[in-house]
Amino acid sequence: MKKLIGKIANVLRENRVLFLWILLFLLIGIVLGSYTVYYMGDYSKLEMGSYFNNFLEFMNGQEVNYKEILFSSIKSIVPMVLIIIALGYTLIGFPFILLINLVKGYVLGFSLSTIVTILGGKGVGIIFSTIIIQNLILVPIIILISIVAMKNSLVKFKSLGKDPNVNYGSKGEYIMIQGILFLIIPIGIIIETYISPNLLKLVIK
Repeated sequence: MKKLIGKIANVLRENRVLFLWILLFLLIGIVLGSYTVYYMGDYSKLEMGSYFNNFLEFMNGQEVNYKEILFSSIKSIVPMVLIIIALGYTLIGFPFILLINLVKGYVLGFSLSTIVTILGGKGVGIIFSTIIIQNLILVPIIILISIVAMKNSLVKFKSLGKDPNVNYGSKGEYIMIQGILFLIIPIGIIIETYISPNLLKLVIK
């Protein structure tokens, strides 16, 4: 555990500029997502509010389908992370990694703003149970995976046109670090699958 924390600290320390870029794009996405809801027409907000309230009523009266939530959570997180890792192998992966973080931020901002718009201050418990709790783990891990992938992609880009026999980065080290970070993702998925739905039901009641 100490070794893992040390490696993560080194990644952040050695790649502060990349961290700031990724964080910037994530925050821009959150702001854009929030503004999308803010500038929606009254009719759209009313429709969204009706749908959301129906969803809460449905959740309140139904047994939690953990299998469905698990598959949904895996589908929404794992492909995105694998794409980021794969982009780290490419020469031009770094702008696309930033774009993925922008989209992730947009989804977060849209979701948060939607709940606040519909429920106001009463939505704090729902925001915590449905969005914040699992993303306290998932977002930092996605940021770290993005940093490592961007660094690897930039190293490949900078080595373009140079001697191909020169080793510009260890493929084994890249896989090892990304593998360690990837193994933390199931913690967030488990929280989203088994803890968040039950917290939501408690909040609704």
